[in-house]
Amino acid sequence: SRILKNNYLLHTVDQRKTIFMQILCTAKNKVAFFDVDGTVVKSNVVFPFVFLRWRELPPLLRIPWVPFFAVKTLVYLVVDQISRTLFNNLFYLNYAGKSSSGKKEMGDYVHENYVKPRVLEGAVKRIEELKKDGFKIVFVTGSVDFLVNPLAEELGVSEVLAAVLEEQDGIFTGRLIGPPVANAQKVVVMKEYALREGVDLDLCHAYGDSSADLPMLETVGFPHAIRPSSGLASIAQTNEWPILQW
Repeated sequence: SRILKNNYLLHTVDQRKTIFMQILCTAKNKVAFFDVDGTVVKSNVVFPFVFLRWRELPPLLRIPWVPFFAVKTLVYLVVDQISRTLFNNLFYLNYAGKSSSGKKEMGDYVHENYVKPRVLEGAVKRIEELKKDGFKIVFVTGSVDFLVNPLAEELGVSEVLAAVLEEQDGIFTGRLIGPPVANAQKVVVMKEYALREGVDLDLCHAYGDSSADLPMLETVGFPHAIRPSSGLASIAQTNEWPILQW
């Protein structure tokens, strides 16, 4: 499988197609790992929270809340440039004190009213193509599980490897269970999944849009850069990875 991976990266487009068909025929557990925010949905982890919070706030409190949260968002942007892991730990504190009993309703509401209009059709098409070719689809995302699960169910995703908020007595603490699913931690959860399911990562695909997805992309045999950030685009070009715009 390592030989197939190296051949894929070194050969021409037509030769890559031939190698890819060999993999389709030989791989028993074929998996395509997808980042979600920016890759499948035109969004990020912040906006679903804003959408929920706006619904919760009384009309008179919405106006003062907007500039307050805008300032926080500027801080988040700076922190995210330093560390995506630190950003996730800091941002999810916003959920502290909220009832966890309504998380399914929150997930369904966000999906129907915010996520669905922002799903990228190219991603849906690619997922359907991969499923027809016998691939299992796995989401690997820093978003919290209950906000991603409705989309995964709608698209027929086999498993969601996502962040999970800690709960105590039916209330979110704002802390995550385990490290945030970002950067190198994506590789950790992918390898755990591969070991559990008997998957050869050298025969797997991965799709991501930012440099934070780089460790995930480097872990599989067939990485794809989707609508990539400038940093990821440069790396993808250097490594001759497919760059897709959808």
